[in-house]
Amino acid sequence: MSKPIITIATIALAIAVLACAGAPAARAATSQRIKDIAKIEGVRENQLVGFGLVTGLNGTGDGVDLT
Repeated sequence: MSKPIITIATIALAIAVLACAGAPAARAATSQRIKDIAKIEGVRENQLVGFGLVTGLNGTGDGVDLT
């Protein structure tokens, strides 16, 4: 190989090594928790609280008629 090709290859290798060395540091600086960026189906952030009043005609409510 000639001298310019070796120099270009050396520079390219040095750039590749520096890029790979900096990648983990950049990735760690931008890390996110999965629960912050994902939503699980069926899970709610707010608790539902309700009050109800059941009304009906006297004697027409739920009963056991198994006979």
